[in-house]
Amino acid sequence: MEGFWKKVLIAALFVMITFFLAVVDMRFDVKYLSKVFLTLVSITLLYLVLKLLVEEFLVGRLRDYRTRYTVKKTTSILFLLLASVFIIGIWIENTQAILVAYGLIAAGIAISLQDLFKGFTGGILILVSNLYRVGDRIEIGGTYGDVMDIGILYTTLMETRGWVLGDQASGRIISLPNSNVLTNAVKNYTKDHSFLWEEITIPVTFDSNWEPLIEPILLAVREYTSDLTKQASKEIIEIGEKYYLPRRDVEPAVYVTFDQSFIKISVRYVTEAKMRRFHADALHRLILKEAAKHKDVKIAQSQLESWKYGEGPT
Repeated sequence: MEGFWKKVLIAALFVMITFFLAVVDMRFDVKYLSKVFLTLVSITLLYLVLKLLVEEFLVGRLRDYRTRYTVKKTTSILFLLLASVFIIGIWIENTQAILVAYGLIAAGIAISLQDLFKGFTGGILILVSNLYRVGDRIEIGGTYGDVMDIGILYTTLMETRGWVLGDQASGRIISLPNSNVLTNAVKNYTKDHSFLWEEITIPVTFDSNWEPLIEPILLAVREYTSDLTKQASKEIIEIGEKYYLPRRDVEPAVYVTFDQSFIKISVRYVTEAKMRRFHADALHRLILKEAAKHKDVKIAQSQLESWKYGEGPT
């Protein structure tokens, strides 16, 4: 509410100044005063339409806070762009000169402000194509984090990983140039669904009696992830309605492979994207308890390949 009244006061100030200039322009013949008046009229109308009408009245009806944020950012960019176009159109009377001015401005930006131009273009692309929104967990060019803000030139992230094990925050705030989306793949962990597939690998020796261990582990994982599996199943259907996605099995499964050193028992399951470490910790504990019940199962001591938190999901 405080922000609304602040915008109302700014709009009122614009209107009063514009009215004052209109009165002065009618009584006195001051060079360029009419252009100043038209400039203020344009800015005032843009402010009333985009900042008050769109941001306060239309955005206020949106329930999703991330959508509200995106619309507000978009209107801010539109305000700057349209204001620039109107000002150039008002102050440059010759049509050919306007085109030349636009061309020179574009050339100047492209040559001398390449990085800023790329960042601005990237910002527009992010908002228009919905690559990611505030609150999403993303990875771009090896940088991981949760999106806190999407600016015109930079995206602000709360870093995850870094020196911290697991997908947990390091505490560092990263300002990532928006130009990165033009040259790097954007990996969004939470765009259209909230889950990921994860695996825990248990290495056991060849002389272990590993077969009786499979069923207890599978039952324990199924019980723990039952709610996650149900949610993932619903989201898979929703994703299939939006994209071409063949039906995927989200039920926990156990796979057995081996190499020259040991047998690998891999447990595959779905987990919440932002709770990977929490669920992995709980499942590791359950699996260790089940393994402890089987005295004839030996965990391999060399080349131990348990789940690595620092790597992405497979």
